[in-house]
Amino acid sequence: HFEHHWEAEGLRCAFDLPAATTLAAGGRAEAPAAPETAVEPPGPALYGRRVLLVEDEPLVALSLKEALQDAGCTVRGPAATLAEAERLAGEEGLDAAVMDVNLPGGRSLPLGARLAERGVPVVYVTGLDTLPGAAGAVVLHKPVDRVALLAALGRGIGTVPAA
Repeated sequence: HFEHHWEAEGLRCAFDLPAATTLAAGGRAEAPAAPETAVEPPGPALYGRRVLLVEDEPLVALSLKEALQDAGCTVRGPAATLAEAERLAGEEGLDAAVMDVNLPGGRSLPLGARLAERGVPVVYVTGLDTLPGAAGAVVLHKPVDRVALLAALGRGIGTVPAA
């Protein structure tokens, strides 16, 4: 189990690593058994959907990917650069995208606009206070609340027929 929280003082992380399941005799680490069920029940609008994840901050990307996978999504990425995001966005079959705005290589807004023109709902996640050039876009501010992310994504995907 992993949690992270952005606070005024900085990033606070919490890891639960039960000693009985992570250390075998002799001090060698063993992988814990995979959970049998998702932490959050997947919503019908999200289950099986292919979501492009664009985020250059590794801990944030990990948290977002985990939230999407727990909701039943198939995640493409995370893409950490604009070039990588462009490459993944060019693949067929995307149902939605969750995109950081500022990336190495530039801003993701033009890519998001092209995806929206193709009918792919986009949710932007950003640490910016305002987001010029994204009028009408769904914007969530970091730190991103997991429930808000899934709700915003579900609303966007809910308007797009399943493939």
